[in-house]
Amino acid sequence: MTNRIKKFIRSSYFSKITKSVLSLIAFLIAVTLLTAINTYLSLNQFSAGNFARAQDLAQQAKKSSQLLVIFTFKQSHLVLTWKQGLETLSLTANILEQAQQNSSLKLNGKTTNLSSKVNQLSGEVRKLSYEFDQSWLLKLFLSSQIESKINSYLNLAADLTSLTYWTKVEQTAVAVLLQNKDEIRASGGFLGSLAMVSLNQLQIQQIDFYDAYDINGQINTLLPPVPGAKDYLTQGKGLNFTDANWHADFPTACSQINELLKQVELKPDITIALNQELIEQVIDIIGPIYLPDYQLELTGNNFTQLARENRSKFFSGDKQKKYFLETAFQQMKIKLEKTNFDQKKQLFFLIKNSLDQQQILVHAKQKNMQDTFAKYSWTGALESHFSENKQEVIYLVESNVGINKANQKVERKVQLIADSEKNGSAEIELSFFNNNQPLSQKEAKKIEENPDLLQAPHLGYVNYQRIITQPQTEVVSVSCQQKNITIKENRLISSSKQNEFRQTGFLVTVPEQNQVKCVVKLKTTSGSEKNKWMVKLQPGLN
Repeated sequence: MTNRIKKFIRSSYFSKITKSVLSLIAFLIAVTLLTAINTYLSLNQFSAGNFARAQDLAQQAKKSSQLLVIFTFKQSHLVLTWKQGLETLSLTANILEQAQQNSSLKLNGKTTNLSSKVNQLSGEVRKLSYEFDQSWLLKLFLSSQIESKINSYLNLAADLTSLTYWTKVEQTAVAVLLQNKDEIRASGGFLGSLAMVSLNQLQIQQIDFYDAYDINGQINTLLPPVPGAKDYLTQGKGLNFTDANWHADFPTACSQINELLKQVELKPDITIALNQELIEQVIDIIGPIYLPDYQLELTGNNFTQLARENRSKFFSGDKQKKYFLETAFQQMKIKLEKTNFDQKKQLFFLIKNSLDQQQILVHAKQKNMQDTFAKYSWTGALESHFSENKQEVIYLVESNVGINKANQKVERKVQLIADSEKNGSAEIELSFFNNNQPLSQKEAKKIEENPDLLQAPHLGYVNYQRIITQPQTEVVSVSCQQKNITIKENRLISSSKQNEFRQTGFLVTVPEQNQVKCVVKLKTTSGSEKNKWMVKLQPGLN
């Protein structure tokens, strides 16, 4: 080392530079720690449901993160992701806080509506998704599985918040089809009741309940008769409202349901089909609901039973079922408003999982909204059941045409046997176990004497079984208990997107305390490789 260099190092100028650099590093460390601490505290407050405090902390963290953005010359996507995440967190906390207070949103001294701010949130989430995708440093520390999961949730959040742009009109009418999977149908269960929900700027303004049979009585023009339902359900007549969810393609069924609802002056913008099981699970999360008018406690275990019994036990006449549902959901709404944040998270994942598993189906008239639902396979469209590549998909659809609730105690076993010798053929073994006890003479007589019950005096399972495949795949034969079964239906059907599928139908009866095994043989000319078959079940069957 030369004397000149040594002299420079000892000089006060170099000392000042060193101190400045060290001070800058210390400052950046302090800013980073401050931002990290406020971020951590904000997330904790958010998780605890303290949204106002979470927003304040996120705003403080965002201010300090801005310094990091400046010092990295806006080139660090890791820092930009952090800052954008804080922006998204702050806005989300603000929306949730104001939604809890059921008041107008106030940001930057301006009052605005909920749907506008949620739509803004959609843009912030998309920015966050972009920055996250650009950050190679984050990807370096995250596994591909975690990275994929984060990306999927960010995309989902952006899409869900975008939906508010299409529902920001003054009124959005939502038809909720309340189904009972104890009497299985194509979209999940028997369509027993309808709830019409009026939304205004994403807030529920009014809920009106209708008994499905009451709607039936107001329908003048029925839907055209279809095989299966015509033969075993409607006595050769067309489909009324209670049977309008017969089509295996839910968007098609929705268009038919809407045709019938027009006759009673109901015009939904969005249609949602869900089974009573979801309501039971919601009650399990939020806790029992007391119904003062009935002097009883509603739980997840007794909801379905009470909703059915009120027709004959509490009152007489269909209108009383409507009153029971109105009372139950009014009390449920009050209970939901008091749920803590942990319960809200449980409800969110319950609904998301139900949508992913097609235990909830949704349909929208608005094309962009419907396309978003279809993107996540939430629409119950036949196409979503046949999305697997290089596989012959066999879609099984059961329909209880016995006019009873036998499915509550019906078990099934499905076994697919791909033929390893003859390419393009397969067998399905369908085993049904009816664990219902036969009704006593007293119970059967009570049903026969009470037309309000609208059910058969037995619990035998009468199933119109449909096998839906690609057009080039056909059912060769069906045998139950080693006896050949007559195929009642073998035709091409169209989906809402005008794609064709082959639908084969036949009747299977399983008396109480009995089991029946059916063997279905199929063959395809599609050229699929052997052992590339798979089976899918309809909504309502887990």
